[in-house]
Amino acid sequence: MIKQPEDPASMIITLVRAYKYTDKEEYKNLAIQCFNWFLELIRLVYLFMTIKSGGCHDGLQPKGINRDQGAESLISYLMGRVAVQALNE
Repeated sequence: MIKQPEDPASMIITLVRAYKYTDKEEYKNLAIQCFNWFLELIRLVYLFMTIKSGGCHDGLQPKGINRDQGAESLISYLMGRVAVQALNE
């Protein structure tokens, strides 16, 4: 199964909206859990975000990280990050 950054980013945005409309903590917790997908990749030494280039790899494949660095990956990460940060506002 290939996992793309667009998947957790879409879920984060959806869950943050659900939390804001319902005030149910479970949606907030799930949004944070989805954002942890990005953070876990960084911890796994896959270097999902490449410090030298400032880019973001395109996701995971069955045999490891996809080395492509598309703009949609970086934008997905940033959208997810902004949405999670809005939870504290």
